Amino acid sequence: LRGLPLALQRRVFRLALEDAYGSLRDVEAQHIEALVGLLFGSTGKCIQLPAGVKATNERGRMVISEEGTSICPWPVLKESYKLKIPGETILPGWDVTADIIGENFYREDDIFSASFDLNKMGRDLIVRGRQPGDRFQPLGLQHSRKLQDFMVDAAVPRSWRDSVPLVCTPGEIAWVMGWRIGDRVKVTTGTEQVLRLEFQRQKVQS
Repeated sequence: LRGLPLALQRRVFRLALEDAYGSLRDVEAQHIEALVGLLFGSTGKCIQLPAGVKATNERGRMVISEEGTSICPWPVLKESYKLKIPGETILPGWDVTADIIGENFYREDDIFSASFDLNKMGRDLIVRGRQPGDRFQPLGLQHSRKLQDFMVDAAVPRSWRDSVPLVCTPGEIAWVMGWRIGDRVKVTTGTEQVLRLEFQRQKVQS
């Protein structure tokens, strides 16, 4: 969108606002120009539009939505949920499968699945949302840092941060699901058993 000519940027925003409002009756030129400015503004910046509509600059995307509307498709985890290791655990909005596999196992991970050293992870694992004061040592880093700082640098959209599932051992965050595992629990050449966790979104009932 940033690479389009200005005239096309304005056209895209007019179409987006027409879709949001149902018409362009309340949309003025100043609103279109404000969106163009927001497009090149800082990540996380938000502007208010007429009739309770807002626009947010999230890293990699622009979001136009009604005030108070959740723009993240993942549910907020308001409690902590113990994982069954091995087995299947049902969470609000998620099915989590845990498998224990031998050292020769290999399967490519994606944003919804990850592999860990079972001995380092243990079996006393929970899934929860973020909490004040959370720290995380991401893969490849030799020290922990504030989870909030990691999420900003990893381009986790602000509206998503309370909904990102965190897999935790009793002492640390082992996986920021969808983004990164913890460095201490990674699979190495000395790993004897692999714990593989896979999240699957539950189908929305129609």
